[in-house]
Amino acid sequence: MARMVYRAGAMKELGPATEQEMVLAFLQAEIDSPRWSACYAAGLRRLGATRVLIDAANLGTEQENQSRIALLGLVRGYRVDTLLFAGFPSNVVWRRVVLNTTDFGLLRFANLGPANSFIRLSRDTRRVVDAAANLTSINTPENAGILAVVAAIRACAPHPPLIAAESGGGDLLLIEGYTRATAHAYVGTPAVEFYVGISPDIRDWRLY
Repeated sequence: MARMVYRAGAMKELGPATEQEMVLAFLQAEIDSPRWSACYAAGLRRLGATRVLIDAANLGTEQENQSRIALLGLVRGYRVDTLLFAGFPSNVVWRRVVLNTTDFGLLRFANLGPANSFIRLSRDTRRVVDAAANLTSINTPENAGILAVVAAIRACAPHPPLIAAESGGGDLLLIEGYTRATAHAYVGTPAVEFYVGISPDIRDWRLY
């Protein structure tokens, strides 16, 4: 599978990653979010599991890995072709990278529609750096949350890696981490870790 050529050149490759690592990072990022925490709590109850599945994860246990995939499927449609992951390809190959400040120009939001707050912040360009630049001039329901993460970043609070996919057109499509990505772009964080997926079928994703 050919690897695309990026317009920015300083992105650092950290090596291959597994689907299980990506799923865990996704769950860690959302388990305590105001928007999704109740949904994950309900999903855990439905699976007969507890937060230990996420807070003390063992990636070497296949049963745990399958439970985490099932949880992400219940809440976000992963592997069941619905919700966020409608049309998302199954043949994605994952790796870990670090983006620096310049590389954030590669990031675009998924195609969530013009009513979405992040799309509005970007003035419909879908570029994360544009949303960050407009943070103090365009008011949306997401601004307070972004600024809270800005404060946390400046206080050196740890955050899970963000998740994106290669678009096939020279940039990266965000899958998870819209608030954090916008906050990092606003701050100019010098190094941010990502899980990045590549698939020849990424254009099949409903939000491409």
